[in-house]
Amino acid sequence: MPDLDDRVTKVEERSDAHIRTMDYLRAEMSDLRGEMHGLAGELRSEISELHGEMRALAGELRSEMHVLRTEMRLDFADLRATVDRRFTWLTGILVVGLVGVIGALVGVR
Repeated sequence: MPDLDDRVTKVEERSDAHIRTMDYLRAEMSDLRGEMHGLAGELRSEISELHGEMRALAGELRSEMHVLRTEMRLDFADLRATVDRRFTWLTGILVVGLVGVIGALVGVR
């Protein structure tokens, strides 16, 4: 069995090794915190850029939708005018045909 001095020496060596390990871990944790803060800053700036791009795209989309809505209104107005014109012609042809049939029936007697 080792004597007391050998045992104390081994405990001190292990204690020193643990202290060096703890110092290394503290330094690594500090470096990791620094890296995490840097990455968080980069992430915030990229998210901010993304928000800016999304706002720009939303503005473009709104303007394109406004143009499309205006074009659709004009197209519907043209379609409505065309249908009204054709309905008027159809009604006129039906009235002329009805008058012609009535005239032919009256002329037969």
